[in-house]
Amino acid sequence: MTEELLKGHFSRTDRRTGAITFNGGCSAGKSAVILSLVLSESNPNNGLNFRLYIKRFEEYFQIPEPKILTFLPKKVEEWTFDPEAGDSWSGYQGFFENPQDVEKFLQGLNSSKEDRTSTSNLNILDNLTDESTELSAKNN
Repeated sequence: MTEELLKGHFSRTDRRTGAITFNGGCSAGKSAVILSLVLSESNPNNGLNFRLYIKRFEEYFQIPEPKILTFLPKKVEEWTFDPEAGDSWSGYQGFFENPQDVEKFLQGLNSSKEDRTSTSNLNILDNLTDESTELSAKNN
């Protein structure tokens, strides 16, 4: 179920041995892993394990890290896939302990998407207003 809820936010989803990856285009690659649900490290006591590549996530969703941290579950820790590979290979890992953790994460993504859409619409409106003013000035 969590896979289905997250799927629409990413350009591609892959199932790998022990994990489901959510991918998208960013400077790390055309279809870089942005978020993984690590089934092999999940269990009933801790919940569903996830790993989030923070720089890729920030770039893909255009959300700053401090805001991302507000909608991650409480128990997260810094994580690095490969310490020598650079920032795009590190981020956070933790567990979605219950459906409320997943819901909070999705709400954070959705509200950030709405913020970006509304900002984008305001930018379009500003540009149209500027163009209209310029045309008016030229015609007068």
